[in-house]
Amino acid sequence: MMKARCLHQNWRSNPVASIDSTLLPFTNEDWQVQQGLASVVLISAGGTQNCDFALAGQMAVTEKLRQNPQLMARLAALQRPLSRTRVLRLPKGGHDLQEHSYHRYNRHLIYIPLLLPPEALFYVDGQAVALQTGQACLVAGRQPQQLVNPTDAECVLLVCETRQVNPETDAPLLEAFQFEMPSPEAMQALFVPILASLAASALEPTLANRLQLQLSAILQDWASVFARFGNDKAGELSYQDVLLDFSALMNGKLPHLTDAAKQAVAVIESVLKTSNQPTRKRHFSRYFFAAQQPLPAPEQCPQFEKPIFIVSAPRAGSTLLFETLAKFPSIWTISEESHELIEDIPELHPSAQNFNSNRLGRELATLPVVEQLKSRFVRQLRDREGRVYTKLAAGAAPKSLRFLEKTPKNALRIPFLKAAFPDALFVYLYREPEGNISSLLEGWRSLRFVAYRNLPDWVHRQWSFFLPEGWRDLHSAPLVDIAAHQWRFCNDTIIADLMAIPRQDWCRISYSDLVQDPQATLAQVAHFAELDKDRGIQDLLANALPVSKLTLSQPGSNKWHKYAEEISSVLAVDIGVPQ
Repeated sequence: MMKARCLHQNWRSNPVASIDSTLLPFTNEDWQVQQGLASVVLISAGGTQNCDFALAGQMAVTEKLRQNPQLMARLAALQRPLSRTRVLRLPKGGHDLQEHSYHRYNRHLIYIPLLLPPEALFYVDGQAVALQTGQACLVAGRQPQQLVNPTDAECVLLVCETRQVNPETDAPLLEAFQFEMPSPEAMQALFVPILASLAASALEPTLANRLQLQLSAILQDWASVFARFGNDKAGELSYQDVLLDFSALMNGKLPHLTDAAKQAVAVIESVLKTSNQPTRKRHFSRYFFAAQQPLPAPEQCPQFEKPIFIVSAPRAGSTLLFETLAKFPSIWTISEESHELIEDIPELHPSAQNFNSNRLGRELATLPVVEQLKSRFVRQLRDREGRVYTKLAAGAAPKSLRFLEKTPKNALRIPFLKAAFPDALFVYLYREPEGNISSLLEGWRSLRFVAYRNLPDWVHRQWSFFLPEGWRDLHSAPLVDIAAHQWRFCNDTIIADLMAIPRQDWCRISYSDLVQDPQATLAQVAHFAELDKDRGIQDLLANALPVSKLTLSQPGSNKWHKYAEEISSVLAVDIGVPQ
């Protein structure tokens, strides 16, 4: 059994006997469950309870740790600057701790078991480590770590992220976590085991040489970006482009990597990682399959009676509002956003306007375009029970219906939609800039909301969310500036366009009201849109609203604090908060 690399502090003089002890006074409500594991966050960017992390920011103690001075004192005794820290509760079985632990480039992990059955085994890089309750064990780098617990008892681990420090220098408890990219020399060192694995592989020589040249080109691209930006956050998208090229090359093209090469790949891919969850790819849109079916003729289409369009900035809570309103008895939807559905009409694709923005004016609402748009909607229409309109028996399909639609790009299409559907109603959902810009940042970094790839006049690989006017001027801007511009342009455009239509055709609600008082807020929307309630809706509104399917991390009123330092620069200027 390998001897653990332990810090000189250990807690064995006062071991933790149970999770109800004074060191862990957490209630069942305090534990957040993610990927089947429960955790309590103690230190994070902004001091919020979240299981993801920002790229930079001042670390802060969470309320859970602040309420536990004894545990805080023990952390201070480690004499190391700590960043993301939490308590993990692991059930019986084997657990890959790298999947459940915070870790980033140039950081190490400290594991301190608070509850550890004698039968449980801790492995580092495949070797069993003598890990004892209360003893702090430092794992350097991204060596694979695993915990195997064959008993029915839970294991409880304190997991701290730290960085290398000079032991002769006093270290603060909380680290100011900086945006930090590997230097070209550090990146080249990480490539050494990858190139060695490639050289030792059984690949055909021509293919091996080509892959080696591609890896060398990635190193050169990284060096160029580093020479331009260094550790300036303005280079985030440029660094992301290089990492995307690297990941694409690693994805199945270098078989049988050695363990050292796999570890190097994991380190490189962690550089811009902002979540300990795997990146989820966007699902195939239902439209992709529906588009294979012929469009219904105009005479087969029902009348869209007072269709309801939710308009808001992206990540403002519109999916939550849409999913709730879709449960009303009279509502029909296409059950998802209509990106491809609308933009597959050539006149409505942004390329028809030279990609200036996703703006659509009333002049585009010609009769052929409107008829085609309605037919495309009808092809995917379904009610709250999931019944498909085009598959209903003859005579069973309603001749007129209430249609609900939600696509963030529609925030720039109000003139077009009002011309296409003259009796249309608009529900404007406003979210305050702190939370909305923070969520936009999170969305950009998740790579789950990529709207366009290889845009003309855009130096980066991809663009997320909608295209506002002036997007071409943002290629060297920090990502937070792009998110702030999207938020500002979107809300300014909505307000200006709504002011140009009759006041009775739109209403405004706020995201905070929707979350804090959903019953009153949804009653306001239902009254405005003339929606009938039934027992199912009344039961739904009697409880807290469920988390939206597009939520990236646990909702919370102060969740944006993890990006507080980053977004302070854009909040310090006038961003035109709409009234």
